[in-house]
Amino acid sequence: MTIEQIYKVLREGLREIIKQNNLTESQICITSKALTPEEAIGITQRKDFPILVGKEIMLQALFREGEGQSFTDSPAVFYGGLDEILEMDIVNDAHARGLFIATLNAVMKQVGLVENTIHCKNKEPELCAQKFVTHIRTNYGNPKIALIGYQPALLEHLSNEFNLRVLDLNPDNIGK
Repeated sequence: MTIEQIYKVLREGLREIIKQNNLTESQICITSKALTPEEAIGITQRKDFPILVGKEIMLQALFREGEGQSFTDSPAVFYGGLDEILEMDIVNDAHARGLFIATLNAVMKQVGLVENTIHCKNKEPELCAQKFVTHIRTNYGNPKIALIGYQPALLEHLSNEFNLRVLDLNPDNIGK
């Protein structure tokens, strides 16, 4: 599946959720109030998260009571209709992509399809990574895993248990 196909599936899925929940005329507010690292992930034991070393920032979307976040290296601010988000070029425009993912998370939270749309904080990244290893082992045995993006807690815990490959666009991480 190509990146274009993946984003098409995500866009059409969001479009269907908006339609099913009668949200077509709804507005969304997204800010890239460059959340401080503490606001985004709290005070963590490990200090190698990309947000802590200035490589990424957190976008946060608020849709009614639903909050959604996305990491991006292309901050943007948006206030407008969900229909406008659906028309953005999320394949070629990093700003649009961050807005779309934060929106997708916020809408999914609002309609009750997902629960955890806000990044874990403080000690939670380590606990989450441990639970993730247990979940994979219990449900999938000993699979080969591809981790997309550098997430140090997941990387450490997964690599201790599974055959793992990591894909990341940051040249500082490639080959390490």
